[in-house]
Amino acid sequence: MPKTAEDYARDLIGSQAMQIIGLRAQLDAAQAQIQKLEKALFEAKGGHEPLRAVERAAVERTTETG
Repeated sequence: MPKTAEDYARDLIGSQAMQIIGLRAQLDAAQAQIQKLEKALFEAKGGHEPLRAVERAAVERTTETG
C-alpha cells in the first residue's frame, strides 16, 4: 500500500521530534558544562573569601568608628 500524505506527515513529525530530543540533550549537556565552568571560575577567584574579606573590613571599620 503506498504512503499517504498523512503517513509522510507522521514520518516528518517523528523525525523532527527526534531532532528536538537530540538538541535538548545537547543543550542540557552545554548547560551542565557552563555550570562547571562557572563554579571553577568562582573558586579560582577565591570562592566566598573575597566577600568575607569585605565583610570583615566593614565590621572593623564599624568597630573602629563605633
